[in-house]
Amino acid sequence: MLEGANLTISAWEGEILVGIGRALTDFSYSCYVSDLAVAAEYQKRGIAQELLRRLQSAAGEECVFFLHAAPNAAAYYPRIGMLPWSDCFHLPRKR
Repeated sequence: MLEGANLTISAWEGEILVGIGRALTDFSYSCYVSDLAVAAEYQKRGIAQELLRRLQSAAGEECVFFLHAAPNAAAYYPRIGMLPWSDCFHLPRKR
């Protein structure tokens, strides 16, 4: 998963990985955020929001950012400024 991403941002506390943002982007039009995760004990400190801000900075603010939220995390993303889209589609994984 890490090798397939072309943009990865991480958050550390010393030697401990506490958060990661992983994305695929063309650096000009769109960016798909495939992972935005923070360890449970480090949540509610603004780490995910900062990871997303750094992904935006690295990919380019002209990019449209897409993210498929896990059901238990879906309520979080509007709180950090992401807007829902009703016209997204997917093909399920074959395995």
